Amino acid sequence: MTTRRILAAYRALSPAQRHEGGLWFWRAHCLAREIADETSVPVDHVCGVIARLSPATEWGHNVDVARSVCAAIEPDHYRGYGPNLTRAKLIVAEGWSVPPSGPKISAFYDNLLRPHESQEVTIDRHILRWGQLPVDKPPHNAYYERLARPWRRAAKIADVLPHQLQASIWESVRAPTNLSTVPF
Repeated sequence: MTTRRILAAYRALSPAQRHEGGLWFWRAHCLAREIADETSVPVDHVCGVIARLSPATEWGHNVDVARSVCAAIEPDHYRGYGPNLTRAKLIVAEGWSVPPSGPKISAFYDNLLRPHESQEVTIDRHILRWGQLPVDKPPHNAYYERLARPWRRAAKIADVLPHQLQASIWESVRAPTNLSTVPF
């Protein structure tokens, strides 16, 4: 993924798509605050739970399971990686505010917690697939940082936060029917 390609994809989006993507993490943060208010779990913990549950988990399901975990209710089912559910419960039970994890979960956590200032980029399987990169295992720290750099450069040129640019493109590529709207 190059800065040029990322910028071309961002500029190919409609103003409405850029606007919606720019608000994605702010809306997710507000949702985390809502869960925190409902359950009396601190918002940073809720963001940690959501981030921990996120790998290979559809957003709506993630939120439903996060609500259950934060309310100390056993979820009916969890379609993500089993150990992540256990770790999410530990965040609530033991007060972990920053979940120990790899770079994708850490970036997602920071974007959720600090949407007004985070400089992190959430590079998930949808973004990897869009970049025509392997999705079979998550990128390690150094490789993840190398992947994030062009996103940060492109965001600086576009005068948006990196996660706003990433979320705008992510919204367009995560649904297979939308892949044609973003250039490869």
